[in-house]
Amino acid sequence: MKYEQLWKDIETLCALRGPSGREAAVREYLIEQIKGHAEYEVDPLGNLLVRKKGKKPAKKVLQLSAHMDEVGFIITNIDEKGFLSFAPVGGIQPEVTGGRMVLVGDNAIPGMVGCKPVHLCDDKERSDPGKISNMKIDIGAKDKAEAEKLVSLGDMVTFTGPVVHYGEGRVAGRALDDRAGCAMLLAMIREELPCDCCCDDHESDDSWDIDEDVLNELELDDSDEDETKGCDAEAEDAEEEVEEASEDAKKSDDTTDTSDAE
Repeated sequence: MKYEQLWKDIETLCALRGPSGREAAVREYLIEQIKGHAEYEVDPLGNLLVRKKGKKPAKKVLQLSAHMDEVGFIITNIDEKGFLSFAPVGGIQPEVTGGRMVLVGDNAIPGMVGCKPVHLCDDKERSDPGKISNMKIDIGAKDKAEAEKLVSLGDMVTFTGPVVHYGEGRVAGRALDDRAGCAMLLAMIREELPCDCCCDDHESDDSWDIDEDVLNELELDDSDEDETKGCDAEAEDAEEEVEEASEDAKKSDDTTDTSDAE
């Protein structure tokens, strides 16, 4: 299969749980794959900084970014019947949340997001059945005491499900935003580059640069303009390719994130 390693990385990365602030598993996988290809360090915020030497230094900067985290939920209450209330972490559409299978807490307790059956809803609830405040997570506990043995308030919740290939070169699954981007940048790090590259793998996407997970930039070096002329041209070509890819992405979406794009 074409791009076999890329698909493998996407499947592996999407299987890892990493909601905002809890991306350690994703970072550890990236570190293992980076070893032997580039130098790296982890900063106090958990960002993964990677530096890879290319054939030449570059004069202009080209920055590519992707983040390691994914959307999810946080447990806010456990009721007397053992059902869990939750709040979203990241931008999640309520319309695609009900009926989904999830994993709760560090022990990955399986559960399902349930909402009030339509035949039990009043007129107001029927007009807006997708509100997250109307939903509960059922982990199969018989009561509050049993549920509290399995989960705690503040536990993270992630969607679960496989990555599925369909059509030609298309894939659907959880956490594709933005593990697909992480996989693409990882593929670049494995290759021999024409210019020096600095990769900054950020923890989450709650804010600007520092919270987006993978940052790649071609480093500046003004010491020898003649040596870098070829790399400058390559960087400009790459910028044009990125712009063209962006335009193509608007016309044709080749991946579907079933965990809800942010």
